[in-house]
Amino acid sequence: MQEWEGYVLTADASSFTARLLDLTVGSSCEEEEAQIPIERVPQQDRPRIQPGALFRWSIGYEHMASGVRKRVSLIVFHEPSIFTEKGIRDGQVWATETRRLLGL
Repeated sequence: MQEWEGYVLTADASSFTARLLDLTVGSSCEEEEAQIPIERVPQQDRPRIQPGALFRWSIGYEHMASGVRKRVSLIVFHEPSIFTEKGIRDGQVWATETRRLLGL
């Protein structure tokens, strides 16, 4: 039904504020800000709720085998980036040296 890509602006013990980009086709409002209760985030993702953290929020229906249709809201945080400035510099040095050794 509805889906957003977002990032955390601020967080406290009970909620976080996020900037959301509406991914739903035909949406009239592309970007908005929301206050989201921490309890809506799966327990394993809660440590990731920090300023700058990226997540996806989907609201839709789950169809049970019994035929029951249940409305669900799911917030999933992306894995934190493993890139660091030092890692990027080291990669650039490695690429330059590899090109030199291959005569490229």
